[in-house]
Amino acid sequence: MKMCEDDRYEDLLCSYNEALEMVNKDSLLVLVDHHKSSLSIASGLLDVVKNKVVIDHHRRGEDFIEMPILTYLEPSASSTVELIVELCGYQNVDVKFNEMDATIMYAGMLVDTNYFKQRVGVRTFQSAARLKELNANVVQAYELLEDSFEKTKEILDITKTAVRYRDHILIAHGEENEEHQSSALAKASNQLLSVQDVLATFTVGRLNKNTVAISGRSSRDINVQMIMEKLGGGGHFTMAACQITDKSIDEVIEMLHN
Repeated sequence: MKMCEDDRYEDLLCSYNEALEMVNKDSLLVLVDHHKSSLSIASGLLDVVKNKVVIDHHRRGEDFIEMPILTYLEPSASSTVELIVELCGYQNVDVKFNEMDATIMYAGMLVDTNYFKQRVGVRTFQSAARLKELNANVVQAYELLEDSFEKTKEILDITKTAVRYRDHILIAHGEENEEHQSSALAKASNQLLSVQDVLATFTVGRLNKNTVAISGRSSRDINVQMIMEKLGGGGHFTMAACQITDKSIDEVIEMLHN
């Protein structure tokens, strides 16, 4: 990761265990891009840090973080990066971003908007322009999201299994005996969404021996968030996912059909 190789971040990044050792009564924990404790990558910190802030662009669901001192939840925003850029503009101190900060944030906007193809509005481009003013390297942002040849082949192998469900939906899946990262499933869904007359796509794949995941994407008209919530997941109107345990891929696809 480029931040780990950059001396400017040497004293700013730490492990989960290191963070636990530094916690005191005045510590502030900022949770971004999620508001459910089950989705936190360091959920143990939630129990020991009293002061919590939530910044998220997903629709509020169950299992909300308990008693945050500030909640900035805006489902109409394209990404959490958009909210952070706006929030910094309202502070009475000058929030400093270096060019690497701005580049990584720009890459985050690319991911959440599918390269500015979905959920974009005036606020989205204003935030992107602000990041460019802060010297975001747009070329490098795209490079950060490039896949290796092996990863690209994995995604293509998944997309070629796609079949139509009803008139405007595609469902693809990985093999039962193969494990995939959730990012590969998401990218497969994004690629299938570019097919003509397709309004929504779902990619099903095994994450590990106990868990099967679904990645849902839509361009318009179909709310994949509501579909994923019915299966225990969540997300955004056009970008959502869920994880199901102790089921085969075929059984999960059947659940999706229903």
